[in-house]
Amino acid sequence: MAQTDLQGFPIPEPDEANDIPEDLMTLVNEIEKTVVQRYATLAARNAANPSPNDGEVCYVESENAYYVRLNGAWRIAYSDTGWLTSGIAIAAQTGWSISSYRLKREGNRVHGVVVCERTGDDIVPNAAGNFTDSIAFSMPEGWRNGSGVTQQFAIVQTGVKTAFARADANLSTGNVTVTHGIPGVTVDKSQAWFFPLDYSLS
Repeated sequence: MAQTDLQGFPIPEPDEANDIPEDLMTLVNEIEKTVVQRYATLAARNAANPSPNDGEVCYVESENAYYVRLNGAWRIAYSDTGWLTSGIAIAAQTGWSISSYRLKREGNRVHGVVVCERTGDDIVPNAAGNFTDSIAFSMPEGWRNGSGVTQQFAIVQTGVKTAFARADANLSTGNVTVTHGIPGVTVDKSQAWFFPLDYSLS
């Protein structure tokens, strides 16, 4: 087959045997890669298009976001979810529970607050204020720190106690981990802690 000059779409040669249905299907399959694809969910996109090429663009309804394929990965090109207090599958880890959250994904940025309660044993620091790392929760796909840099930030307990946590730069886990506190500060069972998140998706 011949190809168009700009995008290389396949066009039958004049002397080729006619197979109009197959030729049209070949052409349309190539055109689909250059238009904005639409999917209901991330899972539907990944199932329908398991081997995308760099430069493809799609809209995913469940995420209210446009994605572009760059360097072998889907990246959010634009999104504005508004402030959300439900519908985000934040996974509390052992010894913690999610009390509430108010989060927004805007462009390439995630920001807001997750309120997480300690349900396990008290976490007591050593003399330097260091804790044994405790993963409080994990952010779902599409909400994870993709900046490539671990984000360290302060967390507070009703404005009285201050400790510190990090949002791992790991797109496969999305873990947010309590790491250390001001010397003498403990993370006690049944206390609610405020985790202010602010990082980029890529």
